[in-house]
Amino acid sequence: MKLHVIHITDTHLFADENGQIYGYATEPGFRAVLERIRQSVRRPDLIIASGDLVHDESLEGYRKWRNALAGFKVPVLGIPGNHDNAAVMQEVMAAEPVCFRASYDLGNWRFLLCNTQMPGQVKGRVGAAQLAMIDHALQAEPEANFVIVLHHHPVPVGCRWLDEIGVEDGAAFCELIGHHAAVKAVVWGHVHQPWDEQRGAARFLATPSTCIQFLPRSDAFALDTSYGPAWREITLFNDGRVATRLHCLQAPL
Repeated sequence: MKLHVIHITDTHLFADENGQIYGYATEPGFRAVLERIRQSVRRPDLIIASGDLVHDESLEGYRKWRNALAGFKVPVLGIPGNHDNAAVMQEVMAAEPVCFRASYDLGNWRFLLCNTQMPGQVKGRVGAAQLAMIDHALQAEPEANFVIVLHHHPVPVGCRWLDEIGVEDGAAFCELIGHHAAVKAVVWGHVHQPWDEQRGAARFLATPSTCIQFLPRSDAFALDTSYGPAWREITLFNDGRVATRLHCLQAPL
């Protein structure tokens, strides 16, 4: 048995369907990605959305986002990013199948979803309370397989400007993860670019955005226009193995 998980991130929707960031309309890419996922051979068992769901923090934006994902009729788990209004997001995502929650069990996999948002700031933090929650969960079920989801990146990705606005307690987070072989994957967004690194038992994965992408290995802010909206397919096996594949539209919308 295996689970088929889709990871989308940084959708940056607006109440206005023509809303843009950096000159790019965000909704067309979002809609195109969802359509491609619908057309895939295998229906997902779970969809994870790792923050910056709505750029303008609008109630209408979150309702639009929720309605689009609810159409898949599978569990959808979302967490806030630095651009989100967590209170509005939680209000709209209060009932299945689209939920704002801290943990979720599916098969023999447990998903821990961390809110790394620091209100009023671009960078993030896991924080002592969530670190303790993760540690407790991992110690309580050492035989389970865990995926931890964040918005901000817990490890440097090689972009100086981005690495200044990642998880400020990333070292403590990574030290904790390093003590628990039950963590098989750590997944995040925020960086608008891919990342795939094996650290001990865990695969550390970042997924590009469903709208614009940031140029890897850049000291200052720069866009990468070589590919368009993207999403990640993750296959989770019963024995703890993780396989993944990135998908993208060939040109920005």
